[in-house]
Amino acid sequence: MAAACGESVAPVDVSYQEHIQDGIFNLSCRVSACHDGTRQAGLELSSWATLMEGGFDRLVVDPGNAEESPLVWSVEGQDALGVPVDLMPPTLSGFPQLNRTEIRLIKDWIDQGAKNN
Repeated sequence: MAAACGESVAPVDVSYQEHIQDGIFNLSCRVSACHDGTRQAGLELSSWATLMEGGFDRLVVDPGNAEESPLVWSVEGQDALGVPVDLMPPTLSGFPQLNRTEIRLIKDWIDQGAKNN
């Protein structure tokens, strides 16, 4: 049904390394020393292990529950209740916002258990 509504269909099994780390984080989130070893907002996105450690004040991925994961809220610009949160990457950063397909991959990966695969 999602495809009928114009949304892309994610691979059956989203690969963290291929789709999330290499395809999204390395290109959009770790550039310009944002979420690489400098840990902006306490969050490092250089590996699955550092992502799963979370940020300064909380975990950012709730495995199996994308809608309750702060990582998803950040890339969508609002929390589960629709309250605005800081959009990532920031619009003034000069880097493009994640597109619907990239956000869908992140959500599908989380819903599939946020595996290190």
